[in-house]
Amino acid sequence: MIVSMTNSSNSSSNPNFETQIEFPNDGIVIGVLVEQLGNGLYKLLEHPFLAESTKYGDIIRAEVLPEDKLRFIEVVESSEYNVFEFVLPRRILQ
Repeated sequence: MIVSMTNSSNSSSNPNFETQIEFPNDGIVIGVLVEQLGNGLYKLLEHPFLAESTKYGDIIRAEVLPEDKLRFIEVVESSEYNVFEFVLPRRILQ
């Protein structure tokens, strides 16, 4: 399953930017707002929907791929947040 969202370019004056992150173990690629911390570390400022490897607020290590995409490597520091995701049938929401 591949999930893609719009990619925004990184501004050198602002360490926060939206980028595509590949989560190999979860089998998804998704757009996420991150804060660049340096040395390959990024803080997730959004929860990557359907990713089981990470959650909102985690500090992750990632490698830079072509076209300003990232590939998730590991969680360096787990956030204290709990995230619950629900996928509901459309008929329930109507």
